[in-house]
Amino acid sequence: MNGKPVSIQDCSGFQLPFTPKYSGNVSYSHTFDLGHSGSVIFGATASFAGSTPLDFDRIPADQAPAYISPDFDLTYKTVDGRFSLTGYVRNANNAVIYNSINTQSNPQLALLRAPQTFGGRLTAKF
Repeated sequence: MNGKPVSIQDCSGFQLPFTPKYSGNVSYSHTFDLGHSGSVIFGATASFAGSTPLDFDRIPADQAPAYISPDFDLTYKTVDGRFSLTGYVRNANNAVIYNSINTQSNPQLALLRAPQTFGGRLTAKF
């Protein structure tokens, strides 16, 4: 090796690995006042990103596709705010979202974000 680089690549004009050309989040929340019965809060959020190279090799198989991942929640709060009950759905459209991929290994490996999940949460303030 004698201190010389193993290889030199001109990467100008290529998209940076792990960096989509665009990404973002949009959200909406609305509170429905139920008077003496409390309130209901609806929330929706969507995360999105363009296709993303997941490796430095610029192999098409290492390109994660673009995605949109919506999340929803619905919360009931008592009028005094001491108790609330929330139901939620994450990744509602069950989008396959890649965090990383390795096509050089055998078998090929990919790390994915969580699939569609849902649940509930009960909160009490004392």
